[in-house]
Amino acid sequence: MSDLLKLCLINITRKGPRSLLTVLSIAIGVCSVVLISSLGSAGSGMIDGELTQLGLDGAVVTADSKLTDYRLTGADRDALKQLAGVTNASGLILETGRVRVHGLISDALVWGMDQNAAAVMNLRLLYGRQIGRQDVASGARVCMVDARSAEQYYHRRNIVGKTLSFDCSGVRQSFRVVGVVEAGGSGFQNLVGEYIPTFLYLPDSALRQITGKPGFSQISVKFDTEQPDSRRLRQLIDVVELHTGFSGVFAVQDLSAQNRRLSGALSVVRLTLTAIAGISLVVAALGTATIMSAAVKERTREIGIKKAIGASNGRIMAEFVAESALLSGLGAAGGCCIAAVAVKAAGMMLGTPISLNGALSATAVCIGLGTLFGMVPARQAARLNPIDSLRAEA
Repeated sequence: MSDLLKLCLINITRKGPRSLLTVLSIAIGVCSVVLISSLGSAGSGMIDGELTQLGLDGAVVTADSKLTDYRLTGADRDALKQLAGVTNASGLILETGRVRVHGLISDALVWGMDQNAAAVMNLRLLYGRQIGRQDVASGARVCMVDARSAEQYYHRRNIVGKTLSFDCSGVRQSFRVVGVVEAGGSGFQNLVGEYIPTFLYLPDSALRQITGKPGFSQISVKFDTEQPDSRRLRQLIDVVELHTGFSGVFAVQDLSAQNRRLSGALSVVRLTLTAIAGISLVVAALGTATIMSAAVKERTREIGIKKAIGASNGRIMAEFVAESALLSGLGAAGGCCIAAVAVKAAGMMLGTPISLNGALSATAVCIGLGTLFGMVPARQAARLNPIDSLRAEA
């Protein structure tokens, strides 16, 4: 086996530039497959994680504003919490506004939170404290802000105790920062930061005083299972309708199901792009077969000499198949190295680590295709007549 490997290396280095171009073409194909697979998997995982961290992994009950001006209340929330299978329910108010700090102005997505929101939204607290029951009861002018915005405003993450000026519905008020959270994750923030650069979290009572709107815009519900059935979802509407006396104006969105559908769609796109990129592996394998066919013609006399001194057809065939597999293996290794560097750079740009995905599969497919396509010229070499081969020009 070692003699065969040495012989392959010698044959490859004979035509150094040609072998290098072949390896490079294979490396590009493998790199594209690994990159698409890695970034696709990271993107799907990031979206799943970010939506979950934003509280979008349960169900949301809303009132249709086209049919009624009714706003959901704390009593509606408490009624939903009593349902069997419901682990938590939280009233939320969602508004947009502007944050002003040291002359900087940025758009903000503002969440009005009740005392249960922290459990539903899965906010990861980095510094300070969460908005508590007392803050909600008193309508305290306190807030939590995401870490990325804190760095933007003060060039550091821990800005607990600082004051932000918030404009909403024509009203401007100041809020003291009591907590810094990493809601949505750095990856989500980096992707949408240009459009919604600030996530701000206020007591719902304080936000209602600013906007003048009563109640909640939605109630977020979490179940004891990741996939609630349609019966449970229908029960949410039934409870709210029974509690309020209104019928046909409430809707429930299974955000867990929407999240799964989105993940499924992303997976299909990722697999499609990977398959398209995989075509380059087939093209590279065809290139390898072409190179090996040229090598057979160039080494026809050498093959005749080997056969004349006793080399079997199997030995000749093994040499060319091994050479084809080695070229494919070198190209696959180079492609994986390039992809690893690119994935590392992408992770640094997005602010989140990205794992190398699909490298082993791409390498195996690449070597398999290279070996398969290399068997045709290898068989051609093995079937050469030794007399005719010896007569061939060197």
